[in-house]
Amino acid sequence: SYVSASELKAQVPASDLTQAGTAQVTVVNPAPGGGSSTAVPFTIANPAPVLQSISPASATVGAAALGLSVSGSGFVTASRIEWNGTALVTSYVSASELKAQVPASDLTQAGTAQVTVVNPAPGGGSSTAVPFAIHNPPTPRGGGGGGSLGWVALLLFALMTVLARVLERRSGSA
Repeated sequence: SYVSASELKAQVPASDLTQAGTAQVTVVNPAPGGGSSTAVPFTIANPAPVLQSISPASATVGAAALGLSVSGSGFVTASRIEWNGTALVTSYVSASELKAQVPASDLTQAGTAQVTVVNPAPGGGSSTAVPFAIHNPPTPRGGGGGGSLGWVALLLFALMTVLARVLERRSGSA
């Protein structure tokens, strides 16, 4: 709409802003005597992604490859999940959900991995990291000989065996 000799206003439909990139904007004056202006670039930027949660949030050392789901906002079809700064093959589900596969080779050592979402330029950027814990497997306890009670039981068994043999020898020689 006309505002003044040096200003016009236009409304751009949301459907024209779904993909990041650059659009060329021109003004056309009708004939007679009209014509087109020189094109001016209009940049459509990707939003900055916001990572709110990941699922699962942990795994055990030596686990098989696992599916990772991330939730947040500002995701676009070109968003990617990064694991310690390395891009994972990412599937876009919606503007608030992405999925990726974490390979078993990334689950071989205890520690904490940093998960982020990255949107490409223009605009875009990287989300704040969310930690993913990789735990050592639990230590066996009890009957497997792993705890102190297991050693006590083993020692008592050995003593009883020795005592039984001593008693057997005594009764055989009497």
